[in-house]
Amino acid sequence: MAVRSKVDYWRELISAADLRRQETADRQEWALMKKIWDSGNAAKVVLHQDRENEVEGAFVNYVWAFAQTFIPAVYWRHPVVYVFPRREADQHKARIAQARLRVAFQETNFRRHLMLALQDMLIYGHGWIKLGWYTEVGQVPGSPSKGKLSTVDHELYLYHDAPYAYRVSPERIYVDPDASDYSEVRWIAQEYYRPLEAVRRDPYLRDTRNVSVVHFRDIRGVTPFQTEAVSETDQYVRIYEIWDREDGVVRILCEGSDTWNRVIDHWPYPGIYGFPFKFLAVTDAIDSFYPSSPILPWLPLVLELSEFRALRMDHTRRIVSKFMIQEGAMSEDQVRQFQDPAAEIVFAHDIDRIREFRGLQPDPNLYAAEEAIKKDIREISGFSELLSGSVPFSRIAATT
Repeated sequence: MAVRSKVDYWRELISAADLRRQETADRQEWALMKKIWDSGNAAKVVLHQDRENEVEGAFVNYVWAFAQTFIPAVYWRHPVVYVFPRREADQHKARIAQARLRVAFQETNFRRHLMLALQDMLIYGHGWIKLGWYTEVGQVPGSPSKGKLSTVDHELYLYHDAPYAYRVSPERIYVDPDASDYSEVRWIAQEYYRPLEAVRRDPYLRDTRNVSVVHFRDIRGVTPFQTEAVSETDQYVRIYEIWDREDGVVRILCEGSDTWNRVIDHWPYPGIYGFPFKFLAVTDAIDSFYPSSPILPWLPLVLELSEFRALRMDHTRRIVSKFMIQEGAMSEDQVRQFQDPAAEIVFAHDIDRIREFRGLQPDPNLYAAEEAIKKDIREISGFSELLSGSVPFSRIAATT
């Protein structure tokens, strides 16, 4: 048996690819970028005046604003598809394909998935789109969120022999760890999950009796909110779909299986050059496969701006005037009346022993520092150009 056909060999390759991806995720702050995007204020800055008194500051989410402006600026809304045949004899076939693709763009969520890939590109630094057509060898993997064989195919209205394109999470793709450029990639593996019963009923998979199961809550990337709608007893199977360009085969492996659960000994999409996974990025990496997010260079400025905002909020709280009351000048009941905004008349035993203490005066330097940071963010990100309705093509251009 050739080495490349052994299950253990590919397990080691996938493990190496996973390690490389995790190192990239740590270096490029994937977790922080996701939290900023998902919750909007996850990177709240806490100003530590002392360990017993923490003052919380607001997070200025320029990341959200930039993405919401950038994506519509570079994304086409209603594309018109043209198909030109290489041979004159295929004119009628080209017209049929052209009409079918135009209908697909109008009636499916292709555009929605492409927009999600653009969003991934800003958060992770890259995005993935899987292309193909729905055949027995080109099935769309299921989503465990609804416990169905496939939710993506239903969403995209996929039919037998119909084309499809959908977004694949960058955290579910494993890439040849020896490659530093997409053109050098020898293999790509896609990870997805399916219900255990669906796997065992699938006529295209074999030897599924010994597969390992995982509970929905333990699936990587699943949030606690998603787990609330799924039974504790639901069981899923992690599946790897390995596209090996070097051998020209596709291998399917269920977690826990000692043998291949399916091997497709021919390239399913001869009309697609290379892999059916298309790589989307707007920046280039140096001697590394994974490029960084275009947001990453100015993300420290966003955090710095939030620190200044926290300082200003803390300073504003200290501006409020306070009153110093010498002991015995007012009774406890008189103090309560003094604190009541509705009380018009308050008696005191000795008014001369009550003094107003004015708080700190506003510091204009804090406002000036904020404006300087905002200017730096606009200069580095090109945000001001986007807001004005123009796209800075000289700095940012979509590449695949």
